[in-house]
Order: sequence, then structure tokens, then C-alpha cells
Amino acid sequence: MTKPISATNVARTKHLPLNQLVEVVLAGSRTILERAITSIDSNARHHLDKAQQVLEQILPYSGGAIRVGG
Repeated sequence: MTKPISATNVARTKHLPLNQLVEVVLAGSRTILERAITSIDSNARHHLDKAQQVLEQILPYSGGAIRVGG
């Protein structure tokens, strides 16, 4: 079990584990949402797998949005 990450430390944390990244995005952190969007839009191969996993885990909370592309 990972310990909760405080809102104060979120911006300082460069690499969050996938479960914490999703949790913090769903909790409404704009900073981490911006980081997640940047990873999803990135062409860097090292971002691809994590970005796909983030999308898959967040999509059920999107209010019926439809994923287009990628």
C-alpha cells in the first residue's frame, strides 16, 4: 500500500507511480493533470505505455466521453 501524497508535495514529485498519478488527477490536481496531458501528447516512447494506462484508468470517470485516436 502506498502512502497518500499531499497536495503540497505533488508539484515537487517528478515521477508518480501510475496508481498515485490517476488518484491525484481524479482528485482534481491541475498540476498533475497538465503533466498527464503532456505525457499523453508526447511522442517520446518512454511516455507511451504509462500514458495509455492513464487513459484506460481515467476514461470510466470521463462522464461518457469517447476516446478518439491513439
